[in-house]
Amino acid sequence: MASVIDPASALQSPSGAEQPTLLIVDDSRLMRHALKKILSVDFNLVEAADGEEAWEKLQEAPGIQAIFSDLSMPNLDGYGLLERVRTSTEARINSLPFIVITGKEGDDTSLRAEAQALGANEIVCKPFKSEEIIGMTNRFLSTDEQTGVDTEAQRLAEEAEAQRLAEETARLAAAQEAQRIAAEADTQRRAEEAARVAAAEAQRIAEENTRLAIEQEARRIAAEAEAQRQAEEAARLATEAEAQRMAEVAEAQRQAEETARVAAEQEARRIAAEAEARRQAEETARLAAEAEAQRIAEAAEAQRQAEETARIAAEQEAHRIAEEAEARRQADEAARMAAEQEARRIAEEIEAQRLAEETARIAAEAEAQRTAEESASQQPVQEELFEAATLEEAQIAVEDAAEPAVNDADSDYANAAELTDTDGDLFDTATAKPPRFTFVTRTCIRLAMPFMRLTNYLLGLNKDKQLAALRKRL
Repeated sequence: MASVIDPASALQSPSGAEQPTLLIVDDSRLMRHALKKILSVDFNLVEAADGEEAWEKLQEAPGIQAIFSDLSMPNLDGYGLLERVRTSTEARINSLPFIVITGKEGDDTSLRAEAQALGANEIVCKPFKSEEIIGMTNRFLSTDEQTGVDTEAQRLAEEAEAQRLAEETARLAAAQEAQRIAAEADTQRRAEEAARVAAAEAQRIAEENTRLAIEQEARRIAAEAEAQRQAEEAARLATEAEAQRMAEVAEAQRQAEETARVAAEQEARRIAAEAEARRQAEETARLAAEAEAQRIAEAAEAQRQAEETARIAAEQEAHRIAEEAEARRQADEAARMAAEQEARRIAEEIEAQRLAEETARIAAEAEAQRTAEESASQQPVQEELFEAATLEEAQIAVEDAAEPAVNDADSDYANAAELTDTDGDLFDTATAKPPRFTFVTRTCIRLAMPFMRLTNYLLGLNKDKQLAALRKRL
């Protein structure tokens, strides 16, 4: 964090301080913080927000060895602070290095020239580099840190330079004041010239009005004189001519007046007709303008309605597309659900068929085992079958021997059907009860079973062949 010292703690000589003290003058806290961040490592810093505060800090802290100042600041700007520093009667103040830090670009030569004329040691434009600021500070302070004292010659030279700068400043101010006075005089001269021209124009207008009035008065007097002359001539003629001639003259005068009156009336009618024609033309133009405005409004309304129709059509089309997409999605969802239901149904049918086959297999194995057991017990019956004297006796013996096997097979089919008929309609197709044997089928089984058992027994078939034969029979 930057090290900022109090002015009271900076009351040390440059030779007695551990680090040089610098004064930073800027109304921007951001710029002061940037300079503190750069210089706080090697220098002690004193801050001021404007020129007046900086001048107070210079009076309070004699250990300040250099000044970094902005130009544009409230109360007292950088130019004023630089002028105070260079015109100060204290040698320690007017000889301080003064570095101007400004936000103006380098092309503003007038600001740079003015700052240099007032005695700025260096001018730095924002944004600046930290190496530039540190190198510049070390360059200005290196001589003072090595010697620790200022020479009298340098002080005198600086005083002379300050006096020269002050005289140059006064000269520039005088020149500027003279230029301002000349500008004000030129402005006043132009104003007086304008007033003179206006007065001359007013006098000319007044003289012209007076001349017109005199001419009108002369014409009036001439008309009166002419009227008086004519009256005198008429009186003379009246006295010299008889009453008839006076009447003719009077009639002629009346006719002339009537002609003049008619001409005046015709002129008045012509003027009125022209005025009426102008009024009608203006009215026609107004109506045409109103009709054009109405046509433009109707065209705009038609265009708006067309755009509104197009927008509604676009919205309807978008709505239709959305509904079609939703319908397709619902159809896809329904197809997917139907497929899932069909898959579950097929799986359930397969499971039911597997259960039925497993039940039939278990029943067949049980039947085969029972058949094998009965084969051993029925050996005497089979021996009796071979000992029968006639075919009729052998048939009776076969029927008697096959009757228990047929009954047992019917019982096994019934049990298997009852085991697989527990889920109702779901397994009706796969596990429906097998039809009961017809009389012919039962008779054939009764006839065939003893022979098959006898054949298996005689041929010595193993258990697997007996089971295969039983599955075929089922």
